[in-house]
Amino acid sequence: MVSALRQAANAGELHRVTRPGDVDDQLNTLMATEWVVYSKDCLEHTDTVVCYLARYTRQIAISNARILAVDDHQVTLRYKDYRNRDRHNPTSCPRG
Repeated sequence: MVSALRQAANAGELHRVTRPGDVDDQLNTLMATEWVVYSKDCLEHTDTVVCYLARYTRQIAISNARILAVDDHQVTLRYKDYRNRDRHNPTSCPRG
């Protein structure tokens, strides 16, 4: 992304940049900083996360014991809710 931004600035595609070298100076300053990216767990939307993961898992990732029901419209899985005293809860995902 940084190199694409530099190329766009050098090609004159960034119309709000009026002084040559402004983008390079700013990017050099930003790139000299060691960035630490922190991403927070998505604990409020567990159903969405489980449905997302269910689309990309292989047979080994979800054991048959965790699959509670399958029908023409949805799959129901059991997951462990660590925020609620490790209780096992069901969640349903639409079949893809």
